[in-house]
Amino acid sequence: MNRKVTRTVCFFYFGALLSSLFFAYRAGMLNDPRGFYAQNDQFRFLFNFVNSLSGIVSSFLVVRIMQFNLRSDKLLLVLFLLVTLFIGSRGGIISPLIGIFTAYVYYRKQGRIKLGKVLFFALVVLVLIMALSFFRAGEFSASVMLSAFSLQVFYGNSFSDLRDFSWILSVWDGVHFYGKTYLAAFMSFIPSSISEFRYQWSIGKVTAVMAGYSPKEHPGLRPGMFGESYFNFGIVGVILLGILLGYAWKYFDHNIRKYAYTDNKIGGFVAGVSTMFIGSLSITAGFFGIYVVIVVYCCLYLYKLFLNVYKKTTA
Repeated sequence: MNRKVTRTVCFFYFGALLSSLFFAYRAGMLNDPRGFYAQNDQFRFLFNFVNSLSGIVSSFLVVRIMQFNLRSDKLLLVLFLLVTLFIGSRGGIISPLIGIFTAYVYYRKQGRIKLGKVLFFALVVLVLIMALSFFRAGEFSASVMLSAFSLQVFYGNSFSDLRDFSWILSVWDGVHFYGKTYLAAFMSFIPSSISEFRYQWSIGKVTAVMAGYSPKEHPGLRPGMFGESYFNFGIVGVILLGILLGYAWKYFDHNIRKYAYTDNKIGGFVAGVSTMFIGSLSITAGFFGIYVVIVVYCCLYLYKLFLNVYKKTTA
């Protein structure tokens, strides 16, 4: 993992994040940038781009830390976690920690780890998710957090997939979408502000309308791992998605184990990236991120070619 490339992507991410916060600040919504972009479809692509880019940056840093164990990379990861707090993205904070733990299990423990350590890590992640939820809601009182912890775990919005699926199912008219939300996801490189089809059939907007909310005020409900496939194709969709997800996870597990025995961190990283498309079929709300990954990787490839040519011409 090239150091210059990683630094370039990191600082580009920091610049894009500051730009997204600037628009929210101009609108007087710096404390709620997610709300600002939910209300302004013409700018939402910027917020989605920053969220998608955060996953790329965190994965690059995690791989470099596992490969080189440099203090500068660790400091960059800490800086990344701090600045990502400002966009209210729990996934952006939690994902690199899960990535580090996964790499530790496979590359340090060869896939063997005591159940107690897994449970402890799960507890840490749970507490962190809840803390970030309170932080995003503007609640900073430790006593309030502790008293409302169990209430938020069982009845809050952090783990609401089953509740949200039940909610949507209760108001569903029984007419399947027949792939419309998937087609809208495949078209996610087109802003919904200029595409009536995407505005109507993006899964977030569909679930928000079904629940009685305005898409400008609510990002939508989470229908769970198999909810979207069910609403599109019924039981057949659930079966097909289950087969695809099973294949993707088995492929990832097999390859990362193989690369772990040879201590090939890059190979393990590539194995994870290669399953992104199938993984995104579960809930297509973040499908836009796949196009960001493709564009960023193509740009980085061209950038690397430029560096190689530059080195040869100056040698």
